[in-house]
Amino acid sequence: MTDGLDIEGHTSRAFDGELSSLHVRVVEMGGLVLLQAREAATAYTEWDSSVATLVLERERQVNGYELAVDEQSLALIAKRQPMAVDLRAVLAMSKIVAELERAGDEAKKIGLTVLGRA
Repeated sequence: MTDGLDIEGHTSRAFDGELSSLHVRVVEMGGLVLLQAREAATAYTEWDSSVATLVLERERQVNGYELAVDEQSLALIAKRQPMAVDLRAVLAMSKIVAELERAGDEAKKIGLTVLGRA
């Protein structure tokens, strides 16, 4: 093992696959939240209610990613009992997901402001 949050090279291929799958979900969620932030900014700067509505509709997807990653993380920890660096990688991804969800909530607040529901 190397220092840091290396997600490759674990002795168990099954564990590597599960950790990689978790990583992919976090990256997908990050992309969605980035889209949310961009569209919330567009909705606000152009005062566009249709874009704001899209942001609000996608909020459920962001929340769904958070729940899925949390479940997957807990299952991975319970089933594989990762050691040191692997456990830190899983926990780091959980923290990232929490921050992404918060960013998604902020995009939602902007969308609500544009729609006059804030």
